[in-house]
Amino acid sequence: IFLVLAAGSIVGRGQTPMFKRTWFIAFLMAVALGAGTARAGYLDDNPDEVFESVYKRLGVTLPLRAARDPVVWLRLEELKREPCDQSSINDLAVALEKSGYRREAAQGLYNFVKACGAPVTALHRSVDIFLKLSDPAMAVEVADEFIRRAPDNTNAHYLRGVGLQAVGDHQRALTDYANAIELYGQDKKTISGTVFTRMANSYAALGRFCEAASPILTWVAFDPVSR
Repeated sequence: IFLVLAAGSIVGRGQTPMFKRTWFIAFLMAVALGAGTARAGYLDDNPDEVFESVYKRLGVTLPLRAARDPVVWLRLEELKREPCDQSSINDLAVALEKSGYRREAAQGLYNFVKACGAPVTALHRSVDIFLKLSDPAMAVEVADEFIRRAPDNTNAHYLRGVGLQAVGDHQRALTDYANAIELYGQDKKTISGTVFTRMANSYAALGRFCEAASPILTWVAFDPVSR
């Protein structure tokens, strides 16, 4: 703030120096207080009230400590102005993960896509987070939405298979793993061996031990020279 008192200023002529000095100090204090109030919104305002519409859309209510992080507050303000801003939801999820609020990040990504229709990459990330949180049931729910919106996405089928395997639904997991392999593309020798070992484990869990060898043999057959 630059303040100049010169000829033509609002300090009237004929006033005493003491009056001018007193007025000047009072004016500076008023400016400082006003500026401080404007800057301190993320510390003073109640985020539950300020971002009620954002929380409702994302299906989360952030703890005060998380919401009052300046970066998180900024992203929430952006989403309040632009409810379907994909860059803002991505940045918000990053900030929440770094702060240790991973579940809120995953839930927010999931509900953002349901409300705004995109991006499916947010669903991929959400499933990953729920799996890391050892919440396979939520991972499966999000993966269902992922597959509904991107039925030909190989990662969507693979991730749901991982979740289904974790909750003990091995038959459906096998179907998803097989679909993931089928949808991968032409150069199947580059598929990670993890999906094949997971298939073998699900066959074994179902007591179908003879069939458990089949995925491993298939993986070898895709690149017999290297395996």
